[in-house]
Amino acid sequence: MKKLNLFLTLLLTITLFSCRSDDDGTLENIEITEANLIGTWDLTSGTENGESYEPFSCVYRMTLATDANGENVATFVEGYTENGNCQESTSVDYWWALSGNNLNTGIEDIDTYDESEEIIELSSTTLRLRYTEEEEGITYTYVDTYTKL
Repeated sequence: MKKLNLFLTLLLTITLFSCRSDDDGTLENIEITEANLIGTWDLTSGTENGESYEPFSCVYRMTLATDANGENVATFVEGYTENGNCQESTSVDYWWALSGNNLNTGIEDIDTYDESEEIIELSSTTLRLRYTEEEEGITYTYVDTYTKL
């Protein structure tokens, strides 16, 4: 009987210490660096002034990469629905740069930034970008969530 009690106590101890209390299924943010941004990201959701909106196209994909010359290049794939089917259109000749917590993108032939979005979250699988636009005196704040493929 003593051996059984000892065995049960040992089993209980192993079980208790093998469970991790900090394993809650959430992903930790990673450092915002060019290396951590490289990859293909699909737009999965977005908000406008805090209200959810449906993505404006059937697919929106952003690929951030570095070419053989060490230049940061970006490719954007946007989809449109035609006859019930999603048709993809690819835009190339874009560059990207990281400036602090801002992701800047532009067209190769233009030296100024076309777009600057604040990185508000970066994990190994999620990228959240915030940007604002002003139209007719009204400011709109957008937060787009991307998932890494």
